[in-house]
Amino acid sequence: MDRALQTAAYDDMWDPTARTINGRVGAWRDGAKNEEVAGAIEARLGYRPTSRSIRHAAQERRERPERFLERVRLRGVVPPAPAQGASGAEESCPTLPSARYPSPPPAPEPEPPTIPPPPRPPSNLQRWLIVPDTHAPYHDRESWATMIAAARTLDLHGIVVQGDLLDLYSVSSHDREPHRVSKLAVEILDCLDCLDDLDSLGAAEKVYCFGNHENRLRRYLVRKAPELFGTVDVETLLRLEDRGWKWHKYRKSVKVGDLVIVHDVGQHGKYAALNAAARLWQPAAIGHVHRSQLQTFICPRTGHPVPSASFGWLGSYDLAGEYKSEDVARIEWPHGFGLAYVEPSGAVHLRPIVIANGRCIVEGRLIERPGSKRWAA
Repeated sequence: MDRALQTAAYDDMWDPTARTINGRVGAWRDGAKNEEVAGAIEARLGYRPTSRSIRHAAQERRERPERFLERVRLRGVVPPAPAQGASGAEESCPTLPSARYPSPPPAPEPEPPTIPPPPRPPSNLQRWLIVPDTHAPYHDRESWATMIAAARTLDLHGIVVQGDLLDLYSVSSHDREPHRVSKLAVEILDCLDCLDDLDSLGAAEKVYCFGNHENRLRRYLVRKAPELFGTVDVETLLRLEDRGWKWHKYRKSVKVGDLVIVHDVGQHGKYAALNAAARLWQPAAIGHVHRSQLQTFICPRTGHPVPSASFGWLGSYDLAGEYKSEDVARIEWPHGFGLAYVEPSGAVHLRPIVIANGRCIVEGRLIERPGSKRWAA
């Protein structure tokens, strides 16, 4: 009996109290066969008590309730008081399921924890969108739409075009393929559409740094139409002044806080961004190389970290075949853009954003171009 009683006191399947003993004794006193009660106990506790153990437990509960309660309190658990039926006899509340005493309902599942949204940068940081080489009208329109969709989720202070927004294939000095667009007017109109998208973002400051492709028109006029030099230029064709854009000639830089943004400084290859910052001795962001990279070196004069970055490109890989293998270009020239966070002190934090399959991650959020069905379920 001691084993049966102690096991009941330690049992924690439902109520680790004498309710287990109550159920067994009640079932026995209600006329259940000892073998059925013993089988139920064996199924729950792993051993088979004898009929004598059950009778002794029932007798002790009736005749010596203090001792019975003391044994149950060994684990600091007080059994519930027995209910009185209409005849005054005790009615047990067994924990073993039966038609008279069904199983208790399952406990409700806990609600999943609420994950807070990712922290947003402090409001005193200025956000700048940095647009890399695009080469309109030969740009990847899906990636361009993804960048615009991502920019609309941000409270932008400014936009900087790093150059080569316009390809100007029609006035290139290189051999031109006849199937490509060869009319300057068509290229200008496509680039104006891109500027319309950027203007719709509502940035307070907009800066356009010319690249070597915008410089193609100046070189073309010098070489083939010097009489028109000074009367036809990119800033006039794109109506930059009317749109509220500031522009800088090719290889002229612009500063955003401590960051120097320029199309190129004559450096090429996978270390071009790092070499540009090392030559300028200050944080730098360059275009031209079509790579996405972020590197930092420690200035030996001040001991401060100096970040440098390039932000990929937004051109079509069909165009890349003119410069290198298309397969290699897909690996080394990812689509993307850049974000610069400028502190009031002028310190700058750079974030290259890579676009893959029309999607990108910006400030902890997944951005997909509007109307995309690539990832639809």
